[in-house]
Amino acid sequence: MSINAVLTSDKANFQNYFPDGIVIPERANMALTKLGMDIPVIAQNTLNIPLVPDPTLEMIRVEIDGIVHNITWREFYTAWTQYPDPAAVSTLEPAMTENNFFGITGTDSYQFWTNNSIIFDRAAGTPQSKAPFTWCLARAIENKFQFYSCRDITEYETHYSGIQDGQTITGNAVVYDNSSFKATSVKQYGLNVSYNSSKISNSAFTAAPAFSATELNGFGFGGNLLTSTVTAAPARINMAVNNEMIIDPNGGHVSVRPNIPAGNAGSNMAFGLSLEGQGNSADDEYNVRNFTTLAEATTCLDIGVQFETFTDNNGALKYVYKIIDGQKEFVYYDGAAAANVTLSNFKPNTALVKFNNDGDRFYILMRRGNNKNNTNQFIFEVLHGTDGDAIAQAKVVYTATRYLDNADIIPTPIFFSDNVAGNIFQTPRYIEIEADSQQEGSAEFSYRGGNIGTFKLSPATTTFYDDASSKEFWGKIGFMFNTTGQDNVDNTMNFKISTDGTQLNKSLYWKQGGSAQEIGYFNNTDYYLGVSQIREIYFYDAGSTQWKTIATNALTDIPKYLNVYLTNQNISAYTGSANFANSAFTQQGEDRLLCLVPFDTDITSESGIAQIRYETFNPYYRPLNNPISYKMNDFIVEISVHDPNTNNRFEIKNIAGILKMGLNITKSVRPNLERITRHNDLVPII
Repeated sequence: MSINAVLTSDKANFQNYFPDGIVIPERANMALTKLGMDIPVIAQNTLNIPLVPDPTLEMIRVEIDGIVHNITWREFYTAWTQYPDPAAVSTLEPAMTENNFFGITGTDSYQFWTNNSIIFDRAAGTPQSKAPFTWCLARAIENKFQFYSCRDITEYETHYSGIQDGQTITGNAVVYDNSSFKATSVKQYGLNVSYNSSKISNSAFTAAPAFSATELNGFGFGGNLLTSTVTAAPARINMAVNNEMIIDPNGGHVSVRPNIPAGNAGSNMAFGLSLEGQGNSADDEYNVRNFTTLAEATTCLDIGVQFETFTDNNGALKYVYKIIDGQKEFVYYDGAAAANVTLSNFKPNTALVKFNNDGDRFYILMRRGNNKNNTNQFIFEVLHGTDGDAIAQAKVVYTATRYLDNADIIPTPIFFSDNVAGNIFQTPRYIEIEADSQQEGSAEFSYRGGNIGTFKLSPATTTFYDDASSKEFWGKIGFMFNTTGQDNVDNTMNFKISTDGTQLNKSLYWKQGGSAQEIGYFNNTDYYLGVSQIREIYFYDAGSTQWKTIATNALTDIPKYLNVYLTNQNISAYTGSANFANSAFTQQGEDRLLCLVPFDTDITSESGIAQIRYETFNPYYRPLNNPISYKMNDFIVEISVHDPNTNNRFEIKNIAGILKMGLNITKSVRPNLERITRHNDLVPII
């Protein structure tokens, strides 16, 4: 006699009814023959900040195109406080202080969630989320570098979670009643750095330093005004240079507000940059000299603006300008001899564009372009705006490009005026060269020039790097502790480097720690089986002032087996004993346990669906030990897992789709007592 039963349910713990009932034969045996079910598995990877004893310690060394900065743990924390935008920071964890962040105070250091997306939202509120680790690292780099921006470009995959949107979770006295969860996993970490000269351009300007007497020829300087004078014979063009106005080549600029008084109508002014550069000696600088005409003088300018006046047909005085873009050289032959003539290259050749005299400001801005044939491309922009407005409001009116053999140049501002009194360059200003530009320029031809054109990350070489929590932290995000044997100590550990892209834009990608099978061990992965509510995974920990995972609800490893119980059947546990020389013991299994089903899944550190497809061809029967037959009309089933690390049983509260399981019930054979006792005087008691 054999009975086959098929049970179906939308839960892992259920009760199946049989309207007509089932007669369980005496001395019945029962086996699980089939089980098919899909279990949502939420894998949550966590990354705890190491227990940093001093936040001023260096955290990570970053190199971009020859510029090297060490970012401290404090600077990393500062970046965390700026999420998701410095102008609109998150209020999800407002009580997180620097000391709590590093575990100096509180119950634990800060816990990052390196996968999955949890949005804490209210129906009438602003969505909030925890900051990703790579976002904070990108922001710290952005804050540290003066003309590079950095952004997080980590690549994620999405997975099924079985968790519905619109959930309620409460923490820190806030009820988030419209929260959502998206299961994601990291394909690869990624950071992108891009050239952003506007960080320099929009910084605070510096007023022109005082002109020395040797830098003035026909000009006077006072009250931040550069004013032309009338010079006696020999008549000459007024000229001024300022060797101390060293502008930053990565977004720096020089600017003036030109003023040609109405009484000086017909006179002209010009200013611009010479790109010849300066030497190392204190005397290796620009000098003023005599020029007889403005046309001769402006040939010193590689990029500049010339200001002019003219009277229109209605007798109105007009103020106009034209661009100086380098020089043109002509060979002139007068019939007797040839001569070379150099003139400025004007755009347009005749000044036509109007400006507001003594009200507009002109800028000459310098920034990098793409390199070509081992030379450095620089872009020069002429901007025209209203004095008093920020440079961001000015309009670019002309762009020129130059290729220079060395980025470590010092363009020098030069100013000219016709030989009249009262023409004024009002409030000359500039953006002076910053440390990053100096470091980049000096690295161009240094012995470490191999770092030019690279983007590199390496953990800082402090004694704290040898701390166990620090090694664990870096190992989880793919920086393994080893020695590479390369030059200085700052290169003698595992690092990530990229040469892809240009000097203006580079991306760096790297994998998490461990192989695909090992990632769960590297990432401190907690597994939540069949969870349907995010409040069963996360909670607000007041002791450490942060949102954390609920460790007591999680498995520390993917289970190896599912336990299938029939809780309303008297399935007896096995009993075994052993005797050794010095000890003896008896061990008993679990009652009502029908079968152990292999938990066969490829899930490691990512969330997803564990598809259980169990079918056996050699069923293992468990005895019910019933001396008589009986009738029943239901089976009560519990499918759960056991965590050997914590010795806890975890119920599976939620499944995907429908569960189906097959049971086979047989009647055991009655013992043949006559055969057993035929040649035996001892009669067993049955």
